[in-house]
Amino acid sequence: MQEEFGPRAVAFGRAMAEISGHYRVALELYLAADQPAALLHASHPLMEVLPVVYEDLLEHGSAADLARALGVAATAIRERRSAQDVNQAFESVTRLGVAALADVVGPAAMTLPYASSVVAALVRSAGSKYRLALDGGRVSLQPEYEDAYGFVRQAARMIEGWPNAAEFQSGIEELEQLIPGPLPPDEPTPLDRVETVARGFRESLARAAGALLRETPTPAEAVDRLEYRLALLADILDHGETGRAEKLVTRMYAEDLRDLEEPLTEAAPDIAADLGERLAGMRVAINRGASRADLAPEVRRIQGLLAEGLIRLKTSNQQG
Repeated sequence: MQEEFGPRAVAFGRAMAEISGHYRVALELYLAADQPAALLHASHPLMEVLPVVYEDLLEHGSAADLARALGVAATAIRERRSAQDVNQAFESVTRLGVAALADVVGPAAMTLPYASSVVAALVRSAGSKYRLALDGGRVSLQPEYEDAYGFVRQAARMIEGWPNAAEFQSGIEELEQLIPGPLPPDEPTPLDRVETVARGFRESLARAAGALLRETPTPAEAVDRLEYRLALLADILDHGETGRAEKLVTRMYAEDLRDLEEPLTEAAPDIAADLGERLAGMRVAINRGASRADLAPEVRRIQGLLAEGLIRLKTSNQQG
């Protein structure tokens, strides 16, 4: 059933799952009386995840509700409310996330291939966080380590109740043992061990549940999406929706450019760097009140860079 969804749908599901992963670790830290760390993780969905999924949510009328619920969840910890109140706030976000999946992804969201694809993507994200956390065999960035822990815990929760869950249980249980809690041990598990187990778990999801392991679009697909969003940006600015425009540019930078970053940096590093600088500058300009007409020359330059980038990518692939 993979043909019913693609990498974008998986990325959206992963983002929704990351919200729950952040909340899992936030609640544990809150119950352990570490309110500052709990607040950090309770705030990440609002500050980091929402901008990435905002446009998809907006198209289906659920952006405002989810943004409000995310704010309530962070406030519950900021104001040191009861654990029950905090948990209820987190559960409210979870329910809205499930509804958003049904709206954005459609019927495929209820299938095992899609669910397993999201779990595979979440575990890959956990591995990336774990890599960022380590430096010289020690944890140097504890929030990243906590993210990895929360994402693995959420992945384990998501496979519960699957008809063939036993086939994956050993893999996820081993990951839970390798990242055993939000507080890093003095000697954390070596990165290569975590990555090996995570890769094996993801491959088992592909074999037995039909998981789609490609989470990013091709460079051509990423460029198409960027160009679509540039056109959408012009319409948004015409309507004076500065906040929405800022979120859209954030998504171009955090999602579309990230999808292009690795192949484009290899084939055309100058273009990759220029695109990053221009998109970052565009966000600043919008914040300062730039209009569609003000940004039109910059949009044309970005479109030209994208066209040249695709040519350089094609040439690089042919030479390779």
